[in-house]
Amino acid sequence: MMGNDAKIYLSEQELQLMYSADFILTKRRIIDSVCEMFAAVSIEMQQFVKEAAHRLPEIAARSSSKISKGENYLLLPYVILDYPKFFSHEDIFAVRTMFWWGNFFSVTLQLSGIYQSKLQISIFKRLTEHFPGKIFICVNKDQWQHHFEQDNYLPIQQFDEKDILQSVADRSFIKVAIRIPLQQPNAAQEQIIKACKDLLRLVMPNFQGGEKDLLPETPTKGFDL
Repeated sequence: MMGNDAKIYLSEQELQLMYSADFILTKRRIIDSVCEMFAAVSIEMQQFVKEAAHRLPEIAARSSSKISKGENYLLLPYVILDYPKFFSHEDIFAVRTMFWWGNFFSVTLQLSGIYQSKLQISIFKRLTEHFPGKIFICVNKDQWQHHFEQDNYLPIQQFDEKDILQSVADRSFIKVAIRIPLQQPNAAQEQIIKACKDLLRLVMPNFQGGEKDLLPETPTKGFDL
């Protein structure tokens, strides 16, 4: 507990921000704009998933979208779109789009449990063949970290096929991501949609011919970060 004589000192810049409501109102407009853009991304991706349903796990076609936001991923605000999504304690199939204030947009394919077992080998084969230099692979033990520092993601060109398979074997999940620089939402939207489609195409060859879904359960809510 602070004593009665405790004093707080703010810099001149901090004082100027404290005196003005403009910064907070501007921040709110930015977050609202990102949420609107993610809603538009969700609508387009729902149509894409519908058209490609026969080549995706059934859970993808039955999934709803979810937009969540918060103030404190590593001390900074964020917005997340999950679609398609299935989260349970054992099994995950999700494409996660993220805006992280002051840093980036990102799109991530995240798999664990039965989805990882079913898809991992063919996914990484397709990664090395079709997405050189574009994809980042998660090397962290914690699948709920989203930053692009070297202890979390490394670019695919730093791996050979043996390294990739070993990286997967060492983890209970797969995360591959595309990073998109911050820019006007209208410009970012097109790149985000393309990234979402590209990542979903990684799993499509594994579900040709109308295979039944691996998990028939209803998607579970949660896992905001």
